[in-house]
Order: sequence, then C-alpha cells, then structure tokens
Amino acid sequence: MKVNTYFDKEIRNRLIASFKNAKESIEIAVTWFTDKELFATLCEMSRNGIRVEVILANNYINHESSIRYEDLRDVGGQIFLIGESEKESPLMHLKFCIIDNSILITGSYNYTYKAHINHENIIISEEDYKSILDFHSKFTQLKHKVVHTPTASLILNNQLLIPYGQYQKGSSIAKWGFCDENKNIIIPLSYDACIQV
Repeated sequence: MKVNTYFDKEIRNRLIASFKNAKESIEIAVTWFTDKELFATLCEMSRNGIRVEVILANNYINHESSIRYEDLRDVGGQIFLIGESEKESPLMHLKFCIIDNSILITGSYNYTYKAHINHENIIISEEDYKSILDFHSKFTQLKHKVVHTPTASLILNNQLLIPYGQYQKGSSIAKWGFCDENKNIIIPLSYDACIQV
C-alpha cells in the first residue's frame, strides 16, 4: 500500500494527472464541481473509453455553475445529483474519487475554483483495498439516492433553452425551469416537477 498527501495549489494538477492515468474507471462523489479544467479532463477520459461516473449535491452552487454537466453524459459518462432540496435533505458533503478500483483520493478538496486557492488537502492511497471497498460501497449507496440527472437542453421555436435553477435564502426557489442564454425563464417549472425528471 502506498499513501501520499498533497496540499493547496498542488492538488488540482495531482487530480488531473490521476484522472489521465486511469485505465478503466473514475468514480467521483463531490459536493460542488465548478472547475472547468477538471471537468474537461473527465470528459476527455470518458471520450477515450474510461467509465466516468460523478455524483454531485443537488445544490444551487452546482445549478449556477457555468459547466454544462450533460456534456459528460454526451461523451458516455454519467452524472447524478442527489438531495431533493437543501432544506429537507442532508447535504451530500463527501469528497472522494476511486480510480480503477485501486486508487482512492479523499480529503477536504471540492472540485471548485475556490478550492484551488483555499488551504486544502487530499490523500491518495494506492492498493488500500479495504478502504476502496468501503468507499465504493458508499458510492453505490449514493447512486440509489439520486434525484435526477442533468437533462439535455431543449429547443423551442428555434431557441436553445437550458435547464436552470436558482435559490433564495432559506432554500425557497426563486427561479426554476428552462431559460435562454441570459437566464430569462422561458418555461417555468415547479421544483417538484423538475426533480421528477
């Protein structure tokens, strides 16, 4: 078994290198994902035949991210959101990655731009099969709690519409539905309707 610890600004490059070294699979459970470079690397790996699955919190930070999460699905990966609402569901606050069922990455690092400038840590363990099995079991358990997967864009009257959600303080929904590129709601949805997708 081999264990290495990384801190702060070296983490993002270490994650990218680890993703690029994957031979079979990448499984990620992380609360927030707004880092486009990390996401692009996952899309690249999925395009190259690596099985990529990502579980995120169904949270306004992810909803307002400029990342088009469905891009991963479009190249063969899977992305899942868990938690029905910020008010009623516990936040999925895990941060781990399993690569090829032989490498475990875990620590305080969310896959966000802010994390890249924060004081953060990750531990990369290789061939710690007991821990990998425990985390894989948790990953599988989380997939059974999936509320929905990000949906593809919608075209209406030759206008491209994208899914959009925005929360107010206190977890009330201010806007939810399909919007134009300026985030003007064109087709409003109730939150309950959206999570049935």
